[in-house]
Amino acid sequence: MALWRISSLCFRSRCGLVMQNAFFSSQDRYVIILPEIPDATAQTNSLLSVVHGNDLPPFDKLSTRESADACAKLALEFEAWMQEHGSSFNSENDVCNFENVIDKVEMHLAPMQFAWNTFRHLAGVRSFDPNLMARFKGLQNLVTRARIHRLNNHRFFTAVMDLSHDKNLNSVQSILIAKYIREMQLNGLGLSDKNCKWLEEYRRRIYDAVFKFRLKQAAVKRLSEQVEMMQPLAARQDALRSPLKPWDLDYYARKLAEHDYDIDFGQTAEYFPYMQFLSNVFELIKRLFDITFTLVSGEAAVWDKEVQLFEVTDENARSSIVGHTPVVYLNLNLSSESLKTGVPAFLHWDHLVQFFREIGKSMQILLSQANYSELASGDGIERDCIMIYSFFFEHLFMRPDCLADLSKHYRTNEKLSKNKSANFIHAIREMQIPALVQNILLSEFDLLIHKSSMKFWFDIYRELSRQYFPYGWEKGDYLPCNSSIVVDEQIASSYYRQLISDIIACDLINDIGENTQLNSAEFVNFCKKFKNCYLLADGSMKQLEMYRSFAKRESPSVNAFLNLRRLVKRLLLDPVRVLRQDPNTKMIAVHAKQRSSSADDADTQLADAVVVFEKKPFSEDQLFKLLKNDTIKLTKNLMNNDVYSIHLAVAEQPDDDLNALQLTLIQPASEQHIQKWSEEERWMVSETADDYRSITLQYIEKHKLSLQWVQNVLDGTAESERIVYNDPDPEVGFVLAPSLRWDGKDVNQLYLTAICRRQNLKSLRDLRAEHLPMLQNIFTKSTVTIEERYGVPVNRLCIFFHYQPTYYHLHIHFTHLREATAGTSVGRAHLYADVVDNLRSDSDYYAKRTMHFSLRNNDPLLHQLLGEEKQTTTKQDE
Repeated sequence: MALWRISSLCFRSRCGLVMQNAFFSSQDRYVIILPEIPDATAQTNSLLSVVHGNDLPPFDKLSTRESADACAKLALEFEAWMQEHGSSFNSENDVCNFENVIDKVEMHLAPMQFAWNTFRHLAGVRSFDPNLMARFKGLQNLVTRARIHRLNNHRFFTAVMDLSHDKNLNSVQSILIAKYIREMQLNGLGLSDKNCKWLEEYRRRIYDAVFKFRLKQAAVKRLSEQVEMMQPLAARQDALRSPLKPWDLDYYARKLAEHDYDIDFGQTAEYFPYMQFLSNVFELIKRLFDITFTLVSGEAAVWDKEVQLFEVTDENARSSIVGHTPVVYLNLNLSSESLKTGVPAFLHWDHLVQFFREIGKSMQILLSQANYSELASGDGIERDCIMIYSFFFEHLFMRPDCLADLSKHYRTNEKLSKNKSANFIHAIREMQIPALVQNILLSEFDLLIHKSSMKFWFDIYRELSRQYFPYGWEKGDYLPCNSSIVVDEQIASSYYRQLISDIIACDLINDIGENTQLNSAEFVNFCKKFKNCYLLADGSMKQLEMYRSFAKRESPSVNAFLNLRRLVKRLLLDPVRVLRQDPNTKMIAVHAKQRSSSADDADTQLADAVVVFEKKPFSEDQLFKLLKNDTIKLTKNLMNNDVYSIHLAVAEQPDDDLNALQLTLIQPASEQHIQKWSEEERWMVSETADDYRSITLQYIEKHKLSLQWVQNVLDGTAESERIVYNDPDPEVGFVLAPSLRWDGKDVNQLYLTAICRRQNLKSLRDLRAEHLPMLQNIFTKSTVTIEERYGVPVNRLCIFFHYQPTYYHLHIHFTHLREATAGTSVGRAHLYADVVDNLRSDSDYYAKRTMHFSLRNNDPLLHQLLGEEKQTTTKQDE
């Protein structure tokens, strides 16, 4: 039986937060709870003895039941007091100032909040008690009702509204009053039919800007691409042939990330042993933010011997606070180090992400200079921005240089390299995509469900689910709780606020740039600027003002979010030189190098790559859409002559397909790949049968490119979703799939390749009459499939072999007659019909005939076939 403990941290400063899971239970009976005030007092209840001071709860002698009694007593007393306080504003002679209206509420609210947070924390870390479930839920409802009672009191609302016009309020007081008014309006106070529409209009604009356009489109497209890659992985590893279901995605996203980035998450966790990692994080925060974590021992009672208490200090700490000083609790579910001899507790990838987020939330609470606990609790800012700090610290520490700096293997003391850290981070981001798309779906659901003209919530969610996950749903699956957890006790639109916070945090972190050195002055200044503009100012400034102060621009962009969350793929390559370009086919090939993740990798041998860019052909639908919508703008006139004119033009509102480039990426690229795509002079050569046996065969064995990708296609372990026809017969079988040159849409550009299954056939030279049944099988089944699938009859097809071929495994090309490519030129292409006729007339025709073809100037085979003749001619040309 595996034993577990909860490793906990306790941070003490000017304020704090309790973070743990709430418990829920289903009851099949009614429970009537009478609001009986417990008889606990400060003398008999150890929690009540400290709620009005600044001491930590006496955890060593405080029971869960005792904390529950204290919480219930304070909640009922606050509700009764709030009713009396609201009634006091009944005459025009009542003094209506900030101290009388707000200060008193804050002073009475803080003890209840402190007691409730203490009870929630103890309920989460103490041994599970089934009898506690009903008590927990009852207390949760009681505290929620007490908190809301101050927000639906009409007399108190009137007093707060009158106070909002006071010109003598300071900035913090104004923000606190604005928070009260906003919360009261959300509870229905002071809103007429006319001004109720502000929320809907605001959300409509956000919906149009964020979801209706780039974010939703990018998320759905990226997930679809990922699912296409997951399906063959599921078939290969688990023999799962049926379509994936939405609940399969998280599992196979992890498998795919491990496969693509060659990552073992279990082994990588060994670089993050708990105690060493904690020390590294605190040291890094000290360097970047000048914030100190000091371990406190023997001063305060804690609930477990392994709990660590840290004092967090900063030179800008607050001098006073209205209400009780809260505490931050971080509870980490880690295995006990004492139960595994010599093996510490490790932080896995999900622990790391959550730890970084909670550290950010803690810094927000501990450093805020707002001197009211209602603002300093982290909930005093606009809800759309409440998690900016959590996501900022996540993205800050999830940089390759930061993560490498925080790592240290528990045995070897070795740190992760920058490249391994980058791959680890990329794998995590790729693995998070299904959950991220689910959060985007729920965020849009958060917005749409509040629109008065919308349908029943179930219909809204079902329609959205089909848009985001257009596969795998069954009738009973369209329920939000089937795939999500409601993370907030009281606040609606919790998923939406997470998403907007993440977008803003990504925009902020993007300012530092991925190549800025971790220990550089620029990086440190960036972190201290965030501390001054955000952490210290939290709760005392409006978020828009804080953003403008930090970013020096009006509003955030979604681009950084799309990049950091890998919802769009980016080429991280640096160009070396242009290999070849063809203005007729609108193609250019570039030799590039993998981009270094930092200057520390400057001496590392970076992988070569070949990138081939091609402009995609126009489609009729695109052109009709451009002309019909009047989106073509003439920018420059180049020529006029009679009825003819030539212009430069742009599409003012182009779609992605119009601007799209077809890109072929070869990475890592060998020297042979680079030579293949380089622009060189070509030479016609003649290869006799003897030349083939004595020269070409040796060349093939020495210089041929890897054929592993061909075997992957034949085995179905790669590109299985692209296969058009598959004949598994080992003698006459083949696989038919679109060429990488064709996008699979415009049939006039049709280009498919049939790869035979026989392993001993390299090229035309190996074909004999005995292979005619195989050739006839490929021809018949391929042409029938092409006509049925694409509507192109056999007499509109050009069917040919290449010699010399690009790769030495026999394959046949099928193109539309309109597809004019260099591959069909004289000196390389051999028509299928001619090949069959030649083999019928002479079985050894291609084994003994002289073959004529062209080779590039830098091809080693050219030197061997031409010998001195080429070298002499080259010298004469010079």
